[in-house]
Amino acid sequence: MTRRARWLVFGAVTLAACGHALPGAAPSHGSVVSDAEGEVERVDRRAALAPGLVVLVEQARVRAIDPVTARSHWVLPLEVTGHPVANATTVYFPVRGHRLVAVDRLRGTVRFSVDLPGEALTGLDVSEQWIVASVVGGRKGARAELVAMASHDGHVRWRHRAGQTLGIPAVHGGVALVPVGAQVASFRIATGRELARQDVPGGAVLERVVHHGDKWLVGGGAQWVELGQGGRAHAIAGAHAPVFPTVDGIDPGHDDGERLRLWLGLSEHAIARDAMLLSRRAVVAMRLDADGRPSRARWVHVEARGEFVAMEVLGDDVVLVREDGAIVVLRAATGQVVDRIAGGDPVRGALVLGGGASTAARRPQTPDPIADLHALLLDPDPRLLPAQELAAELLWRDDNADVRAAVLALSSGAVRAEQTDAAEALRDHAAELTAGRWGQGSAGDVQAVLVALRRRPGAGVDGDDLAGAIREAARSGTPEVVEELTALLLHPGTRPVELVEIVETLSRLRDPAAVEALATFVRRYHADQIVAYESTALRAAAELLLVYAGSEAPNAPVAAPVAAQAAAQRARTVLEAVAGDPLCEPALRAFIARGLHRLAEQSPDDRATSLLSTRL
Repeated sequence: MTRRARWLVFGAVTLAACGHALPGAAPSHGSVVSDAEGEVERVDRRAALAPGLVVLVEQARVRAIDPVTARSHWVLPLEVTGHPVANATTVYFPVRGHRLVAVDRLRGTVRFSVDLPGEALTGLDVSEQWIVASVVGGRKGARAELVAMASHDGHVRWRHRAGQTLGIPAVHGGVALVPVGAQVASFRIATGRELARQDVPGGAVLERVVHHGDKWLVGGGAQWVELGQGGRAHAIAGAHAPVFPTVDGIDPGHDDGERLRLWLGLSEHAIARDAMLLSRRAVVAMRLDADGRPSRARWVHVEARGEFVAMEVLGDDVVLVREDGAIVVLRAATGQVVDRIAGGDPVRGALVLGGGASTAARRPQTPDPIADLHALLLDPDPRLLPAQELAAELLWRDDNADVRAAVLALSSGAVRAEQTDAAEALRDHAAELTAGRWGQGSAGDVQAVLVALRRRPGAGVDGDDLAGAIREAARSGTPEVVEELTALLLHPGTRPVELVEIVETLSRLRDPAAVEALATFVRRYHADQIVAYESTALRAAAELLLVYAGSEAPNAPVAAPVAAQAAAQRARTVLEAVAGDPLCEPALRAFIARGLHRLAEQSPDDRATSLLSTRL
């Protein structure tokens, strides 16, 4: 074949790729994951030598600095409009004028600048060899296109037109995946040939594809689907920020929405376990349960001033960039501040490209997430509302009733009583939480505990199994648990050791619904010396009634203040009757009398202050 003939063939192939229309709902075919897994990334040898870098996106320039030494590597006058991406050698900036500028990562020199074949960028991704972008608009009228370019010179290799806006693509090796409506399509980048297409079930909004480890994930907002796993869908329950930020068809660049986002750490089974909420001035690191619900806080970091515009988790470190260009590095495991670089000019966003904290020795820091969550709740800054709502949820999911009491105090207006929109929204959120389930147990745990508790003593139930179920009841978090525990408390076949477990669990739960059963238990056995000597449950029940009697509404949900006040009155009435009964076991009688005397000496304000200090 002559040289001229070879060029004609190449031109025909290129034109065919450029003119190919990308259907919005083509029949599914092939396997997007298996085709992608067969591709091997050809990594540039300089990748291992690529320096740590934070690229600050300012109003009319970009500035690259070393996140350890704070030394400025380079500065360029670029007005960035979209989100930049980078490989081992180059940083690619979508800039005003619908151009793509490639900048040498080490030296900051412009390698090339090319026009994008569309008027607005939806999103792009890059590998060592390829750039793949989805664009919107063009000279021939509004349309969407998928465009593949060579990473070394920006030369367009092929273009596919689409009848609808495309999502943000992901590139790995020689394969690109892109959302197309309710489907994901994969392409061989070298030729532009469509390799496979997969329908994505579950109703997730398909905004972007992400390649994570050996997984391909597609999603939008707080929902995502793991490709290649039968379309297994995942979601974060009650997410306070998007997991996969939405772009509404056009990448807005580093806008205000960047300051509220949720980072997820994915386990080997692609079930989210660790997460971090960035909420302007605050970062809350948490553990999620198997249902995607926040279960406990790991650490909390609140910046004294200035909002964060970017967050990146890099191995053991969390790199945060503040709106004044300051860089804060936290230890991912503990939230300890291990490095801080002062800022200067204002920035709109940042691209974090590796690097880490200084290796200088730092004083060990033990996080106290409960205290930090309480402090976060009390901050009046309305910008922290999403983080505060999450803090309330994490406190309410705690198995300890004294920890949960802070949310009850919040819902009743004992704290954050100011009349502002943010405080009112936070109180409403707390009231909604207190009306639902508490504790860290999953839905399956709750059902298993209820089944175990409903098997009454004497029906072939092993005592150890029953005691274990009683202890587990404290973390299940449903009113039905209180009903079952109080029924066991009054059951004649319940053993003394199990009675102690029940009262201790009811003490942890602090639910006013238990007062009537506790009162019945104390009245029934207060004169029985055998019961008083053989079990500590009777004294523990009396002690718990004293706790309820000492407050108008001890730890009561705001949804039922009348019932809580009635429970407090009932506790006091029963204790007074028992203490006045000359047949009451003498040691128990003296204990109750002393407790009532202490309550009588306290003013209502003293009792409220004591209760509030216990809650917070």
